[in-house]
Amino acid sequence: MTALSQPSEARIAPQDPDQRVVLYNIDWWKFESMLAIRGDSPGVRLAYLEGALEIMSPSRSHEGLKKQLARLIEAYAEESGLFLNGYGSETYRRPQLARAI
Repeated sequence: MTALSQPSEARIAPQDPDQRVVLYNIDWWKFESMLAIRGDSPGVRLAYLEGALEIMSPSRSHEGLKKQLARLIEAYAEESGLFLNGYGSETYRRPQLARAI
């Protein structure tokens, strides 16, 4: 019987992890203010859940994997004749549930 080798450390954890911070006890209006200040600039992403605000800056490996996945989906849609429309970053808000991504 052949033993399988363990995956390398680089495959388990990226060398450039995402940078993130979580702030607590943030009300919805402060979150909306931060979104307005940030504007439509790319890069930093905000997520909000019931008073917890996560601010994340995606790593280079995160962005690379995102692009590879997008290319695979686009190629599949093209070959299958499926309509596919891509969008950039967008914030989806549910203020009645105190949630946004």
